Amino acid sequence: MTTAVRHRVVVVAYDDAELVEIACVTTAFDGANRLGASPPYDVRLVTPQGRPVRCSSEGV
Repeated sequence: MTTAVRHRVVVVAYDDAELVEIACVTTAFDGANRLGASPPYDVRLVTPQGRPVRCSSEGV
């Protein structure tokens, strides 16, 4: 069995991070995948200790 090669990208969200900053990063990699990135990006959004975080919308 062969395993597909993918670029692994981990985006870390933390309390008071601006949601737009997280969205811009993840959307850029999604766009690259839609345009045929080879190998594609495997993007994961994680938080410290896997707990929910509260985002800020300041500056939006």
